[in-house]
Amino acid sequence: MLAHIEDAHGRVPFAVVSGSTRESVTASLTALGLLDRFETLVCAGDYTRAKPDPEGFLLAARRLGVAPTDCLVFEDTALGVQAATAAGMAAVRVPQHRILGSLAQEPDHAAVERLLPLLDRLEYDQRGHADPELREEILHFAREVRARPM
Repeated sequence: MLAHIEDAHGRVPFAVVSGSTRESVTASLTALGLLDRFETLVCAGDYTRAKPDPEGFLLAARRLGVAPTDCLVFEDTALGVQAATAAGMAAVRVPQHRILGSLAQEPDHAAVERLLPLLDRLEYDQRGHADPELREEILHFAREVRARPM
């Protein structure tokens, strides 16, 4: 995922939508060396209704100048997927790493690997709209991944 963010920076607009404070999000992205890769951060305090309400995602799309239907959300919670879907955006659930005793739950790397080539081809016109055919291909993929049991 991090390599894709690096590769697509400047071609595909990126945002972070988080229920965490701006300070926390900024510190995390700074530690990863990614803060400058995101055009906007939508954090606690920027919106009033928490996920599953779509307000945060809609604000991010507005700030990016991208139509919600042209957005693809990577989300680590069911509430976040619900919020993105309510905003009219495609969403892919990528679970956080959680350690349960000595077991680690990994995200579905195969699904992400299938998605990256599609994202590499995604470009926006001056009105903030993506190619409709490619958008449909990505939406189809996101629905397929969403239907998988977690």
